[in-house]
Formats: sequence, C-alpha cells, structure tokens
Amino acid sequence: MLQEYGGNRAEGGLKDEKLTTVIANSPRWEGWEEVGEDSNIDVVTDKWVERSVVLGKLQLAQHFSTNPALLFSGVVACSTSDLPPTDLEVLSAGIIALGGQWRTGLTKDVTHLFAMTPNSSKYATAMHYQETTRIKVLLPHWFDDTIRLGTGKLSTEPYEWPEVKMLKGVEGLAGGPEEDQIKRNMYATAAIFTPGMAQTTPPLQQDIDLINAATAEQLGSSPVNGINQSALALRPGEGVWGGRKIILSRTLQLYRGRREAVQAGIERAGGVVLRFDGDEEEEETPIELPEKGKEAEGPKYKLHMNERRRRRSEADMVNDCDVLVTRWRFGRAYVLVSFTFIIYLQYFKFP
Repeated sequence: MLQEYGGNRAEGGLKDEKLTTVIANSPRWEGWEEVGEDSNIDVVTDKWVERSVVLGKLQLAQHFSTNPALLFSGVVACSTSDLPPTDLEVLSAGIIALGGQWRTGLTKDVTHLFAMTPNSSKYATAMHYQETTRIKVLLPHWFDDTIRLGTGKLSTEPYEWPEVKMLKGVEGLAGGPEEDQIKRNMYATAAIFTPGMAQTTPPLQQDIDLINAATAEQLGSSPVNGINQSALALRPGEGVWGGRKIILSRTLQLYRGRREAVQAGIERAGGVVLRFDGDEEEEETPIELPEKGKEAEGPKYKLHMNERRRRRSEADMVNDCDVLVTRWRFGRAYVLVSFTFIIYLQYFKFP
C-alpha cells in the first residue's frame, strides 16, 4: 500500500539518510533506542497509513502515537445530538486527553461517531458514506469500556450500528416465559442506555445484572480476553496518585458505567476512589419553586430530596479524602474542603 501511494522502503534501515517514518504498534521495537525525541523521524502506528490513504492526504504523525497510555491514538470522534451535554463533555475531554481528536461536526476525517439511536441526520450521513470513509458508528459505551479495561485495542464490533450485538436478545424462542424475560431484559437495556428513560422507568436490578453479564461476555470475545483487571491496578503508594484517596463529586454527573470507567482509570494509576451512598444514581429533576412575581429574585428550583441526601453523604466523606474532584466551586462538600484548607493555612501561618 505504501509503495502504491508513493512511499519508498528505507533499504538502509534506521541508518538510511532518507528515512522519515517508522511504522510500529509498540513503543519499543528493534532499534527504538536509536530514534531519540530530537530526531526528525516520525514513529506512528499502522492506522496512520490507513487514514492517510482513506483521506487522500498525509496525516499528522502526532495523532498516531505508539504510546499505549494514549488509548484513543488515531481516533477522530464525533457525536450525534441525542447525547446529553454532560456525556459530551466527558467523551470529548477523555478522547482528547488520551491521544484522540474531537470534531463538533461530522467531517470526512471522523473515524468514530457515537450514537444512542439511529434517528439522526449525522447517523444517516455516516452510514451512507461508511464504505468510503470506513467510519464506525457505535454506542458511547465503547469509550467507557476502553477506559475501564485500559486498552486501546478493544474491538468496536459489539457496539456498532445498525445491529448492535450488545442490544440483541436471544433469537429462536417462540413465546413463553423465556421470551417475556428477554423482552424485559431488552427493555432494561434501553432504559440503561437511553438518557432520561431510566429516571422515569428504572429497570429491575436483576435485569441490570443480566445485561452487565452479557456485556462482559461480549468483551470476552475481544482482543483483551484473559486480562486480569485486578492485576492491572497498581499497589497503594505507586503511580500518579500515590495511594491518595479521591472523591468523585456528584456535580460531575458520572453515572453507572461512566463512573466505573473513571474509577478504573484512577485505580490503575495508584489512586483509591472513596464511595458514598447513592454516588452513581442518576440525579432527579429539580423541583420547580412557585413564582412570587415577575420581580422575584433568588433560585427558581431546588434539589430533589434524594439528591440532597446523596450530597450530604458526599460531604460526610470529605474528611477522609485527599482530593475532591468537582465541577463547580460551590456545594456542601466544596465548602467543607475550602474551610479545612483555610484553617490549615492559618494554623501554619502561611501567607
């Protein structure tokens, strides 16, 4: 393919004066020590070749790193409009931070389009040009599982539209209790995967457990089969976090699979995530307060009683944590952390 599109083999190997690019799928390969950071030689994955050919233009080497920590190296992602804003923030920030690129619009260089349903113009456009662009249209849960498993080689097949294997029930049953069970499991899947649906019609826990087991079975057939997740986590005191205890605030709106994915990433880097009551339950709709007139000031909504309870539980854990990760500079937990920090500075008489 390289020769067909104008590339030439470096006959002299790494000592060839005309060498510009090394293609590898690992950061360490025969002779890797000879190519320093100051070298003009680019080291890229084979995705660089594929995308350059598909797009008819040489792609930037920096987006196709062989560093295994950059899980989304080579990924250019976009999303349909059916994902909530908080999910979009997590997806875009996570992909960019881990070596990928994010596009607001569906440009021709997009490699992954995240879609919850097939009912959007972006979905239709991506499917229409899929043969040419080789774009993958898939559930955003591929992102969560990639981070949870800590591998950039997770197969996209179980997550891809139009026939998402993760959403398919068992075929060949003709009525009876088994079919009713399958329908309930399919409904629970939709409730889990569709934003807002689980808040009004939450699935049964037994259905959630069954779907989680089915997801694990699908992942078992992927290239990461056999990886012991507990073995991937570092011992306390090692890694970036060095055993620090971390609270993921409710304000981050990390629920179910997304929260588990972030937690897995922290634990792999040597951190400890503190759990509190209701930390992964979705937030209820705020209660609207009655209007007191057009000139009335102050809040028009208040948190649901259950959400206030969860945030109290979060605040109760503050004294046990080293790091509070929060979206906003307000709330019970944030105030407690700030107050403790101010007392600390005054005690040691820091300026």
